[in-house]
Amino acid sequence: MASEENLFDTFRASDVDAADLSQIALVHFHNATDISSTEVLFGVGADKEKYALKFVYKGQRLAKVLAGPSLTPEDVNAIKSKIELESKQPVAVKVSTQVLFTHLSVEGSFRYRDLFQILPVPAGSPRGNSLFGGNPFLVQFKFRPSSNPWLHSSRRDVQGRRAQLLLNALLETSVSRLGGSRFHWVLMPNSANASLTTAYCQEMYAFADPGKFSESESFVPVEGVAPLAGIPPQDYYTRALAINDPVRVLQVPSNLETLLDRYYSSSEDEQERFIRACFWFYHAQTVFADSRSAAFTALISAIESLMPDDKPIGKCPICQRTVGKGSTRRLTEFLDQFAPATQKFQEARARLYYEFRSRLAHGGALTFSDRSAFFGGLIPEAIEEERLSMEVWQLVKLVLVNWLHTRCPLLLTDRRG
Repeated sequence: MASEENLFDTFRASDVDAADLSQIALVHFHNATDISSTEVLFGVGADKEKYALKFVYKGQRLAKVLAGPSLTPEDVNAIKSKIELESKQPVAVKVSTQVLFTHLSVEGSFRYRDLFQILPVPAGSPRGNSLFGGNPFLVQFKFRPSSNPWLHSSRRDVQGRRAQLLLNALLETSVSRLGGSRFHWVLMPNSANASLTTAYCQEMYAFADPGKFSESESFVPVEGVAPLAGIPPQDYYTRALAINDPVRVLQVPSNLETLLDRYYSSSEDEQERFIRACFWFYHAQTVFADSRSAAFTALISAIESLMPDDKPIGKCPICQRTVGKGSTRRLTEFLDQFAPATQKFQEARARLYYEFRSRLAHGGALTFSDRSAFFGGLIPEAIEEERLSMEVWQLVKLVLVNWLHTRCPLLLTDRRG
């Protein structure tokens, strides 16, 4: 092969996920090494100049697949065959199951078309409590399996992670997952003499009858499980969340299927943008207990993930620097478009939020709770922080939902699923 020949089209790189393609190359050549932040070599010999393939990235996307000096026609044919096998040939999809957790008890089911479904944990499984949350439920989702163990687990994890991030953003309560490898000091059940016992334990959850939910080609039937109740979105997204109500159970917005249709009907770029926003929104929830400053900056990052990349409107005639809308103006206009048209949210003090976020992100400020180790009580700054915190959390979720609702017209015509 001619060295530096671009094999991007030969390997159908515009259609094949870059992670899949890199794993196929790694399995074939048995080694890989990065030579810069945007270049990865495969089939590297003792001399790095004698490589087989070079992947060149532009930003996060694979831009070129260049033939190296040691690449042979046999290598090309073998990789093309593996690409055909892994991503083109028909294969029966698999259904996987993962455990997620929320503040509200999950007693019903929800099916989104033929992609995923929510259902309660089986009878006899450990449950959370109404005060602290930790209520488990199951989400089943489809993915394309692979004979390659790494590709198989990677594809499964990507789809499971996507379902968790979407549900966390679109449901009224947080939806979390276990890290699997994290350890914590935990309070063990009291012993007979009522003394406190602690242990350093790995987080884990096991539900009853796991064999019923092993990977298969179909969802577990939900006959006898009532659907999750649907609530009009105007009420669902603005009502107070009762996390310590033993009667309250998980419900869904009545337009949840439509919102998911908008996501899956959107372009790849818009799907990636929304998942990025969902990630920052979830990250804000995970770091809130440790730092409200970090949570606040993550919330603003969630909004910024959805903001359009405005092009410069010209150059300064004196310094020749590009001129465009300032960050505060862009954020204000974005909130004007996607925040609810009520006084409470339309006047969400976008300028204050952004200026405060800028000081937080650049080390110029900390929230009161991060600076003080005691309860703020009636200190004005603490009162204001609590009020702003409640407003911005609800505001960001509503912005995410409203942005998604305005995406492209539905391409899926059968709304019944």
